[in-house]
Formats: sequence, C-alpha cells, structure tokens
Amino acid sequence: MIDKGMAAEAVIEFEAAITKRAEPGTAVRVYGNRYIVYIPHLYLAISAQMSGDMDKAKRSLATAKELGVAGGTDVGKTLIPAYEVLLARAGSTSGTKGDEQGDDKDFRAFENKDEVLSEDEYGELRSKIEERCGFGGTDDHSRLAWYFHYEMGLALAERDDPQRALDSLILAVDRRPAPQRGARMYGMWFTDYLPYYQIARAHNALSNWECALDALEVSRKMGEIDENDDEYAEFKKMLEEARNSNR
Repeated sequence: MIDKGMAAEAVIEFEAAITKRAEPGTAVRVYGNRYIVYIPHLYLAISAQMSGDMDKAKRSLATAKELGVAGGTDVGKTLIPAYEVLLARAGSTSGTKGDEQGDDKDFRAFENKDEVLSEDEYGELRSKIEERCGFGGTDDHSRLAWYFHYEMGLALAERDDPQRALDSLILAVDRRPAPQRGARMYGMWFTDYLPYYQIARAHNALSNWECALDALEVSRKMGEIDENDDEYAEFKKMLEEARNSNR
C-alpha cells in the first residue's frame, strides 16, 4: 500500500498489526518456516507522514526509536534519519505551493510558470510512462505509485518542461519521501531514487533559486549525493549557481 501511495489505508493496516502485536522483532515467525523483519511503528510513521498526519508520524517514529529494533535494521538505518529530517521540517515550515506567507520557505513554495509541452504531447508522454510502469489504461491516477511520478518527472525534464517535471517530482515525494539508490519499482526494475536532487534541478531550470537551495539542503541532509557519486559535480555547480543568484 505504501508503494502504491495508499497511505491512509496503510495506516489502518499497521495500526491493526500493532494492536495484535506491538513488540517489534528482526526475525518474527509468521507461519511455517517464514520469518519477517517486523518494525510496524516505523512503517506507521511513514504512512502517517504520507497521509498528512504529522503528529501521528512523529509519535510513531519516536516509538520506533524508543523500542530500538528498527534502528538496527538495514531499512531503519536509512529511513529513521530521513524521516527525522522530514518531520522536523514539517514542524518548522509554513510555506506551501503558491503561498508566500511565513518566514520559512521550502521547495514547495513556488509560483507556477509556463508549461512547455502541448496537452497532446503531454498526454502522449504520460501514456508512454504509464505503460512502462505497468499502469496502462488506468483511470484512477490518484493510485499511481511513486515510481510513475518520478519517471514522469525525469521524462518531462528531458523534454525541457521543468514546471510539469517539478509537479510530478513533488507527487513522487508525497508518496515516497525517503531517497534510495537502487530502489525497487516493480518486478526486476530498479532506479536510483534521488527526488530532492531532481527537484533542485527543476527549480534551477525555472530560476526558483530559493527553492533550489532548499531542495539541495534537504538532499544533503538525506545523504542523496556524496563526493564519490557521478552527480556530485552537478550538485556542487547547482549549489553555487543558486547561492550566487539568490543574493
């Protein structure tokens, strides 16, 4: 459900699981000889954040950290620091897309600029990405998974339509806030999921310098790019350009 963006439904399922078994574990037997890593409080925090319930997300993340098990798992080592950044920002930023009120801005606080592709070109590209992601023919776009929106954002950026690319990338972040190298999309299809870096690229293309700086800062805190990565040179270049242009 999380992978498909069904956050509200995921909250219900994780809460039901916790009611039946609150204690996490790294090798919990479910049936026969099958064992799972059971860290429901962390996933409840993730699904609550995705659904917009930041208070529940913060409480669940605190419980996951207090119980200790999640932090020792491979997934927890990545996700707990990532969600600490996101939830801390959720409590300190007041800007939203198109909203200039408040002293704090973030990468969502921007004014829409002109779109480049025609509606027919956009529709053709969308259909192509839907089919590639296994969603061909769907009418319920609210159920499209994070990887569709991410792939759509990358494709729109390649077609020099940064405004639409930005909108798609933010939808991807709404469905999966934590970045990951080699993230599994479906089947045997994997991608380097670097949404904040890509959001910064879109903002730079639109000359949204303050938003670009914010996205780059989130990218840095999330550990998306390090000096050994191929993207590092462009990351530094974007950071310098955004800083100089924002003065």
